[in-house]
Amino acid sequence: MPPKRRESSLFKSMPHLRGAQARAIGFYIASWYTASLVTLFMNKWFMLHEGMNGSPQTLAMAQMIFSALTGAVNYLGARRGEDKTQTDASRVEVAWPEFVKQMALVGTMRFATVMLGLVALEHLAVSFTETIKSSAPFVTVLFARLILGEQTPTHVMLTLLPIMMGLALCSLTEVSFNVVGFAAAMSCNCVDCVQNVYSKHLLKHYSPVQLQFFASL
Repeated sequence: MPPKRRESSLFKSMPHLRGAQARAIGFYIASWYTASLVTLFMNKWFMLHEGMNGSPQTLAMAQMIFSALTGAVNYLGARRGEDKTQTDASRVEVAWPEFVKQMALVGTMRFATVMLGLVALEHLAVSFTETIKSSAPFVTVLFARLILGEQTPTHVMLTLLPIMMGLALCSLTEVSFNVVGFAAAMSCNCVDCVQNVYSKHLLKHYSPVQLQFFASL
């Protein structure tokens, strides 16, 4: 509670900061949606194109390698420009065995989400795949309660019920329904939500750039 009060008083004293932060958050959300949409259709196109040999395994490995390369660029750039006296004070030291275990777990979940998402696209229509993924908020709330102990207000839980009912209705009437694709999409949802919740916990120890880079190795 105290951090929220300090944040509120800060925004009241400097309203331009609140507006700038809102614009930055809006930009990042829009960028994430755009990148996800482009990636989704490009993955489907690669798998359908005869000359691309776009198997889920090949695409998953290519994406992980490229993620590691771009992560290395971001990590090295961040290390050159960071203020060590400031960043080191806000992070907690992690022992090497624990670091390896954490990064291996996040990296495995990241590869699993990519792989399962591609398998789902291979068997289902793009629109139905995204419909299944719309259940992510409900799954995230569930795992946030189990892993982090976060309690979601009842009125928020009630707003998630129409999403799950819509998913069930679409699954019953979808022409392109496939058991393998549906199972892969739902598994992708679950693993991705666990990864997001666990990554939030790890951000207490690592910066976003560090987490993105080391988990991709």
